[in-house]
Amino acid sequence: MKKPQLAGKLLRANTNNSNNNSPLYNTLAFAHYLCSLEQIVTQYLPPPFKDHFQVSSYEYGKLVILCDSASWSSKLRFHSKHLISKLHNHREFSELEEVSTLTNLRAITRTAKRRLPRAKKISRENSRLLIETAHFEEDKKLSGALERLAKHACISEEQE
Repeated sequence: MKKPQLAGKLLRANTNNSNNNSPLYNTLAFAHYLCSLEQIVTQYLPPPFKDHFQVSSYEYGKLVILCDSASWSSKLRFHSKHLISKLHNHREFSELEEVSTLTNLRAITRTAKRRLPRAKKISRENSRLLIETAHFEEDKKLSGALERLAKHACISEEQE
């Protein structure tokens, strides 16, 4: 059985070796390829986007971009047509037809582990005012939401 080796030693051995078909060489080449694509895409995105996306793949005219959250993903979808028109100027993206956005599940799980802030409690007086407002409201959905909120406030106050 082979002994484990340090990654740096493997990389040095790989660069000295002329074997360009090794799995490590292919992985590194693909990583460099994605990095170069990401640098091109970054040029055409508004500054707020730059910390919230990562190029995942580009195959058969489809560019897949991972975003930190669903909100960044939907924001990027609004910019996709503009992005496609700008990226067509580069030979790497000459066949680009579609930009697809996905939400990075690893980023979601990191944020999901953080505890959410506790809901603020409202007084019985405010609860009563919400119920009164609900009775005068003509919109049934809004009226129902106000009543549920008022009832929830009373329940959470009793649980203390």
